[in-house]
Amino acid sequence: MDDPMAKAEELNRAIGELKERANELRAKRDSHNSDAKLILERREELSLKLREIIKDIRLNKSARDELNKSLRDLRAQEVELKRKASEVLKAIRGRGARLDEAGLEEEINRLEWIIQTSSLPIEREKELVERVRRLELELAEVRRQISSRRELEEVRRRIEELRSEISEKRRARDEHHAKIVSLAKAADSLRKEIKEAESRYIEVKGAADAAHREYLECLERIKRLRGEIRSMEEERASSRMRELERIASEKFKNRKKLSFEEFKILMEKKAI
Repeated sequence: MDDPMAKAEELNRAIGELKERANELRAKRDSHNSDAKLILERREELSLKLREIIKDIRLNKSARDELNKSLRDLRAQEVELKRKASEVLKAIRGRGARLDEAGLEEEINRLEWIIQTSSLPIEREKELVERVRRLELELAEVRRQISSRRELEEVRRRIEELRSEISEKRRARDEHHAKIVSLAKAADSLRKEIKEAESRYIEVKGAADAAHREYLECLERIKRLRGEIRSMEEERASSRMRELERIASEKFKNRKKLSFEEFKILMEKKAI
């Protein structure tokens, strides 16, 4: 295109279009960056929730493990008490003594009263004394058996207490375990959301960076086109100056009257 004015108009029109495109790209970049910021904030919220859930999982695991340890100890105590109860029960069944403690005491007292207050033949007295001795042995055995039965009852009571405690701790342990399973599912869901947020952030940030690069390219093209316009204007001004200088020189040679601008040009060129 030979017409400088037309060329300048074309370049200015191109610059206007590039400015419009640059504004669009800047708005697009800023919008993507804003979205990316929101995604990062959401990711941080999710990460914070995940950290809290992981902390809760660890607390529940610790509580569950403590309960499992306690349950092992209680079961060991239960096994020991059952063993003891079995031994006591076996001993009770092996003795086979009657448990009429009061009757035995009454019979011993009656026989001792007879021995102490009656005039008996030697043989009869010896017989009664021997009878008292056997009854006292039987009474001692009855008292041991009663003690064993009480011990058995106490052991059985303790076993029931242990079973109740075991049941309660097992229930608490199972509740902690169920909570761990539930929290683990929630943690997996959050990890998935975090991963999706990270992928989305990379996508949006990439779009923002691409818009920014294109925006910079537009600015560079605008700068280049403005340089062309400036060069054209400088060339046009230089051409005009050369033409003015030529006209002034011709006038000066032909001793024609010079304008002030023409006189000034010749002075600067030291032509006069």
